[in-house]
Amino acid sequence: MRYFAVGQKKSRPRCVNLPPGTLPNWKALLYEDCRLRNFPGGTECLTKNAPAMDYEAHERTYEGFINFSKVGTIAALNVMLCLIMFGFGGSVATIFGWLMLIATIVASSIGLALGATGWIPPAAVFVVTGLLAILTV
Repeated sequence: MRYFAVGQKKSRPRCVNLPPGTLPNWKALLYEDCRLRNFPGGTECLTKNAPAMDYEAHERTYEGFINFSKVGTIAALNVMLCLIMFGFGGSVATIFGWLMLIATIVASSIGLALGATGWIPPAAVFVVTGLLAILTV
């Protein structure tokens, strides 16, 4: 099995032959790559050129992930309620189900744009859909 070392040009890659069932030692490959490029100190090039962690970007990414998780969970529950309305309700429940499904998409889009309080619009649609499901199914 052949693995390409990091940082090599595609026209002339440097490959490492490994026996089957073994994984490459990436640190050794990087060390060799640093040595071939004449970086002083071998593996020091891995840490000297690495940027410091950007905590503000990390916090923004984490909060975005949490917001997406909240909005996505509520939207999935709302889609489940709409499917219940489609499957077990009559024609009125089907019409309300489609309306609430469209409202879920709109509310989820708004919720993703709002940020930390983005779970509120899809939650409101979820409550309305739940009430309509209770009344029509």
